[in-house]
Amino acid sequence: MRVPGFVLLLLISAAGCLQAGAARTTASTESTPSVVLIGRLEIVWGDDNPRGSRPDSAPAQEKLAVTLVDDQGVRHRLDPKQALRAAENLYGLYGRRIAVDVEMPVRKAKSPALRGSGSSGHGDKRQRTLKPLAIVPIGDLPASSRPGKVVARAESSAVLGPSVWVTLPCKFSDVVVEPRNAFFFLTQYTGSINSLDRYWDKVSYGQISIAGSLVRDWKVLPQPRSTYVYVDTDGYLSLDFTKIFTDCTAVHDADVDFSLNGGVQGINMMFNADLDGPAWGGTQCTTLDGIDKCWSVTWMPPWTFGYLSTMAHEMGHGYGLPHSNNSDLDGSHQDNPWALMSLTYAFANSEPYLGVLPKHLNTYGRDLLGWMSGTRKRTINAGSARTTLTLDRASLVSTSNAQLLKLQFPDQPGRYYTVEVRKRSEFNEANLPGDAVIIHEVDTSRSEPSWSLDADSPPADLSSNEGSMFKVGESWLSPDKLFRLTVDAQTAEGFVVTVSRGRITGGPSQPVEAASSVPPASAAAPAPNQDRPRRVPRQRDRR
Repeated sequence: MRVPGFVLLLLISAAGCLQAGAARTTASTESTPSVVLIGRLEIVWGDDNPRGSRPDSAPAQEKLAVTLVDDQGVRHRLDPKQALRAAENLYGLYGRRIAVDVEMPVRKAKSPALRGSGSSGHGDKRQRTLKPLAIVPIGDLPASSRPGKVVARAESSAVLGPSVWVTLPCKFSDVVVEPRNAFFFLTQYTGSINSLDRYWDKVSYGQISIAGSLVRDWKVLPQPRSTYVYVDTDGYLSLDFTKIFTDCTAVHDADVDFSLNGGVQGINMMFNADLDGPAWGGTQCTTLDGIDKCWSVTWMPPWTFGYLSTMAHEMGHGYGLPHSNNSDLDGSHQDNPWALMSLTYAFANSEPYLGVLPKHLNTYGRDLLGWMSGTRKRTINAGSARTTLTLDRASLVSTSNAQLLKLQFPDQPGRYYTVEVRKRSEFNEANLPGDAVIIHEVDTSRSEPSWSLDADSPPADLSSNEGSMFKVGESWLSPDKLFRLTVDAQTAEGFVVTVSRGRITGGPSQPVEAASSVPPASAAAPAPNQDRPRRVPRQRDRR
C-alpha cells in the first residue's frame, strides 16, 4: 500500500489520541499541510434509468460517492478518484474503520470537518470535497463507544447467514401519488418463484437468507421533494442522501424494529417521485434503535419498480459490491452482460408483475462476499505447472467441482484473472448471450475492479460478442503472457479447461515473464489495439 512515511507517523500519533479521547492529529510536509481523520467509510453507487435519464440530471458517467463518517458523526466528503488511488483497494474497506490523511483546504478554516446539520450527505455538493493522500484500515484500534449505543464492527466483507431487509415507502410532502402498494413490495421479497428470497438463496449457494424481510405502508416525509433534491453548483440535480435517509427512517421508526437480528442488514427506501435521476445503493453509518453500524441502504425512484434486476443490483451495492465493466475503455460500466453489477436489464428474463429479473453475480462478486468457499474456488499462481480441471457453471448450487478459477499475478494480491462458466440453464440465466467460459481481469485499484475480457481487437462495446465467450477448441493467452487457458471439452454442467504457462503467440516457447516486467496496477490503460487478450485457435477457427 502506498503510504508515505509521514502518514505512518500521523497514524501512530492518531492511535494514541484516539485512545485518549481525541480523533485528530495535524501535521505538515514541506509543501502540503494535512490532517488525519478517523472514522468509518461510506460508499454509494448510482445507476441510470435504462429508459433515459432526466434532462436535468448529471450526464452518464461513473456515479460514485465516498464519505468518511468520523467518531463524532461528522461527514467528510472525499474525492472518489483520489480515494481509489489513496487506498489501492478502497472497496475492501467498505463499512470499516479507517484513518484518512487528507489535504487541508486551500481556503482558511479552523478544521476540514464539514459540520452543520445532519443533512450533509454523500454526494452533497454543498459540502467541501477533501482529497485523501492515504487511506489505511485501523481495525486494531477500538471502535467508538458512546453511552446507550451498541457498536457493530464489520471487519470482513463476507455476508453470511440471516440478511433481513426492510422496505420503507416514503412520499414527498408535495407528491400525493403512490405508484405501487405494500403488497407489491412484499412480493418483491417473497411469494414468487422469481422473488428476491429465491434469488439471493441461489446466488449465495444457500449461504444467506433474506427470509423475514419486512414491508411497511407509505409514510409522508416532513419536507417537499425540493428539500432533498436540489440543483448543484454545476447546474445538475443532486440528492442529499443523508437527509432523506434520516427523514424516511424517522417517519417509519415507530413501526420498525431496526435492532432485529442485532441490526437489520439493510433498508430499501422507495420514493413516489424521481430523485436526481439514478437509483442508488450503498451504506449509511449511523445509529438506529440503539444499534450503531453501517447499514446497507438503497434509494429507489419509481422507475425501478419495473426492474427487480435494478433492486437486486442496488442491494448488491448495499452488500459492498462495486460496479463491473468490460474492456472497451468507453467510460460506461453498463456493458458487461455477465455481471449483475454491470448491465442489469439486457440479456435478462422478465415476468409481467415483477418486471426484468436479475441475472446472477459473476464469481468475482460471489467471492468478494465470501460465497466461493471450499472446493468452489481454485487458485493457480503465475508460473505454476500445467493444470487441467473441470469447471461447473457458476449458477449450479450443489457441486464438487470448481466454479471459480483464480489466476493470480505474482506479488500483486489485488490483480488477478477470474475464469468461470456461464450457461443458459435456469430462468434467471436463460437469456444470456451463450454458453461459454468467461474471463474477467480484476484490478482492485480501479473504480470497477472486474472487467470482462474480449479477444477481439478492438474489443466490442458490449461483451455479448463471440470474442468474449471462449468455447471448445479455443485458447486464450493473457495480455501479460503469464497464462494460457485452453477449453478442452464440454460437460453437462460446464467445461474442461487447461491452464499452462504463457507462450508468445506464433513464436517458439518462451518462459513466463518476470514479475518485475508486469505493468503496475496504476499504469495507464493500453491503447485499444495493444496488449489485449488473444484468442489462439486450436484445430480450426470457430465459424
